[in-house]
Formats: sequence, C-alpha cells, structure tokens
Amino acid sequence: MSRSALPADADPRTAIDLAVRALADTFAAHEALLRVFVIIGLRDERTSATGRRASQEGGRLFRELLWPFRGSFAAGDPEHAVDVAHRLVYGTCLHRVLHGASFESPTTMTWDELAGELSGVVALRLLTPPVDG
Repeated sequence: MSRSALPADADPRTAIDLAVRALADTFAAHEALLRVFVIIGLRDERTSATGRRASQEGGRLFRELLWPFRGSFAAGDPEHAVDVAHRLVYGTCLHRVLHGASFESPTTMTWDELAGELSGVVALRLLTPPVDG
C-alpha cells in the first residue's frame, strides 16, 4: 500500500478504495498463514508482539495513504476517523481469516466483494458529515 499506487489526480474516494482493498488483499493473500500466527499469538507473547508491530505498521501505511485527503473528510477529527476506519477494516478482515466467509451470516462474499463493501462504509464514515443525534 503506497501513495505511488495512486494516480496523481486521485480523489479521496479513490484513495479510500485503494487503502481498504490493499489491506483486505493482504489478508486474503496470506489468509492461512495469518490464521496460524494469530492462533499461536494467543499463547506466545513473542509471536503476538511481532503481529502487533506488523498490524500497527499496516495501520500507519493505511493512514499515510489517506492523510493527504484529510481536508475532504467530514469528520471533526480526521486522525481519529482514519484510525477508526482502519480498525473497522482490520477487524473485519481478521474475523474473516479466523472464522471463514460465513461465520456471522449464511451469505458468503468473496474477498473482493467484502473489500468493496468495506470501502463503501469507510467512504461514508470519512466523507459524509455526521448526523447530530
């Protein structure tokens, strides 16, 4: 996931889609291996620490790709909003790695379909003004 992958004239929606898909694609490409490391990491602190560093680095890259577009974000605190967006995508992908495509719903989605849906949710979060309750 790199800013160099974005076209020079990219808009915020394109950047969001690239960031979300890059993260989801990483989980999809390494699904079996990640499952093993996460399970081992539940019992082994060194493995967990390695995974934590890799996960946080992925979050840094996610934020780095989106940060130039922060002026377009409707959220009052763009840093917080991007962090929450990363957590949403990361958590959903990790859940999928651990439990498969139909654990929470009998309707399955391909990784690409899931990434597209997550991209839309993240775009709504970042680009749509919040509704005051």
